[in-house]
Amino acid sequence: MKIDVAGFNLDSSISGKIEDRSTVTPETLSAAYARISRSPKEITELRADAVGEVDRARKSNQSIIFEMGHSSVAEHAVFNFDLIGVSRYLSEFIQRTRLASFTEKSQRYVTLEGDYVTPLEIAGTSLEQEFHDLIELQKQLYFQLYESQRKKLLSEGFKGKKSELNGAAKEDARYVLSLATRSQMGMTINCRSLQRLLRRLSRTDLIEAKELKEKLEQAAKSYAPSLIRYTESDDFEKALFTRLPKIESSVPDESIRLINADENPDEKVLAAMVFEHQGGDYQAIFEEFLTWGQERKRALFERLFEGLQSFDAMPRGFEMAEFTMQVRASSSCYAQWKRHRTSTILFAGRTDAYVIPPVYTDDSDLRQFGEVMKASREIAEKLRAVHPLLADYALTNAHETVFLFKANLRELYHFSRLRSDEHAQWEIRHLSKQLDKMIRKLAPLSASKMMGKSQFPK
Repeated sequence: MKIDVAGFNLDSSISGKIEDRSTVTPETLSAAYARISRSPKEITELRADAVGEVDRARKSNQSIIFEMGHSSVAEHAVFNFDLIGVSRYLSEFIQRTRLASFTEKSQRYVTLEGDYVTPLEIAGTSLEQEFHDLIELQKQLYFQLYESQRKKLLSEGFKGKKSELNGAAKEDARYVLSLATRSQMGMTINCRSLQRLLRRLSRTDLIEAKELKEKLEQAAKSYAPSLIRYTESDDFEKALFTRLPKIESSVPDESIRLINADENPDEKVLAAMVFEHQGGDYQAIFEEFLTWGQERKRALFERLFEGLQSFDAMPRGFEMAEFTMQVRASSSCYAQWKRHRTSTILFAGRTDAYVIPPVYTDDSDLRQFGEVMKASREIAEKLRAVHPLLADYALTNAHETVFLFKANLRELYHFSRLRSDEHAQWEIRHLSKQLDKMIRKLAPLSASKMMGKSQFPK
């Protein structure tokens, strides 16, 4: 056996010091790996050939990826991007990309200074000043709530570190900040996923999105021109959702509503585990477990998962049971929820309803909170009249989102361990525990170990 490190992410400030920058491209790895299936040469030799002939490697990529259709070759090329100064609104759109990694500036830990993105669509209009006035109103309440909560926590005998005190105060104050607030993130993405992101940005008719699309594309093509081609949305994509019929309906009141659940999830999970490790006929194994009594199956589950720790992944067989829910949660909560990208999350939009953090009980705080929400809604309506997608720039982290969440039981275990944990943010922890209770009722055996990490020692 021979193991070589073929490459790794390279900081661009270092690549600038390399004498021959023509070889500083991830394209050579894609080209070399694409040839593995058809060449008798050792991989290291294929890589050396690609580095020595970059132009040839690029032509090979173009042919294999875009003419032969082997798009997965582009996944061998990975970029890291610094995204600085994008709005929270746009960052939500970017992070719907499933096969990518993001780390974003957290409003739970970083005190905001009031920086925000003004949509260029309203530049020079009377609405621009109204928008600035709204942001100023939100910012003033943010700092007021932040300071009052710090003092309240101290008066109640808060014993944590200063950073923990500040974080606890910011966690709830951020609910009044708009989605226009400037953010920054690090994004790691392969070229295949990047091309799909660029296509999505191209059909988002917002100036901020178009600017990001152009800058991302220019940056990627400067290093890997052969791996990025189809970056413009076509007529089919642009017209698809305009062809749907208009069906009126109202958003249900429940925070989490069950839409669909697999029948016999416990038996499906057990059958899948036996099938994976013993073979045979899955259907016959499944039907055998249907004949078992509940106590016999419970005893088997307890024996199988004796000694389970919070860092132990559940077996792949747990993926056989799937559940679909409709969720209502604040934009702040959704920002965390959407990070579970291996699940299916269909975002329907935001409503005029909003979530007030339960720490705010003072009449003055509640009154001002409501006034800011009302002002935000009014400006959002004016922005919507200019362009339907502009409204969210005025809405806040408190405004509710509505989305479908479909996940298999293995993914739900991961979700629960993070979000039902005592250290999780209060809103998503509350919803996650509701979810735990719902799923345990539907799958009393296979979901019996669903809990936050902090519960395992207990």
